[in-house]
Amino acid sequence: MEAFNKIKGQRVPEIFIVAFGIYFTHLYFSIVQEKIYNDPGREKFNYAEFVVLIQCTTGFFVSIICETLGISFTEQKSIIQADTKSWHFFKLKFTHSLVSTLAKIFTNTSLIYISYPTQALAKSCKILPVMIGSLFVKEVKYEKNEYFSVAIITIGVFLFNMLNPKEGTTDTIIGLIFIFLSLLMDGLNGFCAEKVKHEYKPSSLEMMRYVNFWSILITIVVLGFSSIGDEISLFAYIEKYPSIIFDILLFSLLSAIGQVFSFRAIKVFGVLTLHVITLTRKNLTVLLSIMMFNHILNGYQWISLSLVFIGTGIIFYDNIRDEGKNKKFDKEIKAMV
Repeated sequence: MEAFNKIKGQRVPEIFIVAFGIYFTHLYFSIVQEKIYNDPGREKFNYAEFVVLIQCTTGFFVSIICETLGISFTEQKSIIQADTKSWHFFKLKFTHSLVSTLAKIFTNTSLIYISYPTQALAKSCKILPVMIGSLFVKEVKYEKNEYFSVAIITIGVFLFNMLNPKEGTTDTIIGLIFIFLSLLMDGLNGFCAEKVKHEYKPSSLEMMRYVNFWSILITIVVLGFSSIGDEISLFAYIEKYPSIIFDILLFSLLSAIGQVFSFRAIKVFGVLTLHVITLTRKNLTVLLSIMMFNHILNGYQWISLSLVFIGTGIIFYDNIRDEGKNKKFDKEIKAMV
């Protein structure tokens, strides 16, 4: 396989650097994200839109810095200039940015209501809306074992929540609704990104820059409407717990740097290699959260957790076995990263 042949060649040291970068940023990222919403030393933080605003602002400036330094991660040097000022291109950019922003807001808001392991496991179902949407939007055929693996993941996540211990649980229906909305936006985000790339061929950094730019404006509007009468509470919270600012900035920086490492992995080693890293990283994230934040799981929940890991493993194995699926696999993984 092409991705692994590259690893066996002269780029062996680089794959370790890239893998370490992705593991470090995303694992640390997950710890900080959970700390923002569930730090036992602080009152519960309920301002997810503010976190997304800082996250998008940081991502915007990181993309500009990378472009200024001449760092690139795709073969395309710049957006095709023809029609980039057209109303059609504006609508595409805005729609792409809107669904991306809503996905972030819904994901962060879910952590106000549910535990991080639940959120992380539910996000393992991200391929589900992509698969369902593909039935109606794109002519992509899935095999029975692919539906089976997704069903295992979905059942595992469902049982994990249904079998949650009664005492001390923070999971609620509201949180799961936000996760569902986040998954829906993730599916739409994948389709929007694919359409923009097909029609205008932006580089990864250009896409990162314009998505974050519009996301900043969208989040400001959302924050304004959602925080009517709450602005004083937000500033009062920051004044009472100033350490929250450091956590949010660190979370945002790790998120942006993690994207940069992911772009590098895709360019040099391909999406298959990135999937190996992403799959193990997500599983480690769940286990790390359980250990560090003392989430209580019963035996049935550990079985449910295993179902999710098995389901994601089947998806990975199937795509390694059949290289003919790589084009479809690429689209799925871009939605899952």
